[in-house]
Amino acid sequence: VTLEKIPQKFLAQWALGVASVYLDHLDSHLKNDPRIKLGINTLEKRIEDSVKEFDLRKVGFVVNELAKESKSDVSKYSARSFAQAIGTGHMRGHALVSSDYAIKVRNLLTENSLDASTEERVRQLRIIDELLNKCI
Repeated sequence: VTLEKIPQKFLAQWALGVASVYLDHLDSHLKNDPRIKLGINTLEKRIEDSVKEFDLRKVGFVVNELAKESKSDVSKYSARSFAQAIGTGHMRGHALVSSDYAIKVRNLLTENSLDASTEERVRQLRIIDELLNKCI
């Protein structure tokens, strides 16, 4: 199965699952920011088709401010991964960008360890596999 054939709601759930673990790496002043919950809740409503794409897109811009307010690179790329995951609810291509930002975070945390990057990509593939098994 290719990503193009996966229903967008599953792709959005996958991107959120990929990015969410890195929210722990946001700078301390951003960790409990209400924009995180706003992004998650709005994406979940979009997946349920109870929020319009336009409204989700606006929230995506709000969530992206977390990256702009980050002081460390790890926080900045964690926030970008999250914002791109939220954006997946209105545009499929954001999912891959989100997963690549997650790899960037892993590289920053492990001084560019190839093994760590590979483990992260395998984790990402496992998440999509679990989602696909639920829908089959």
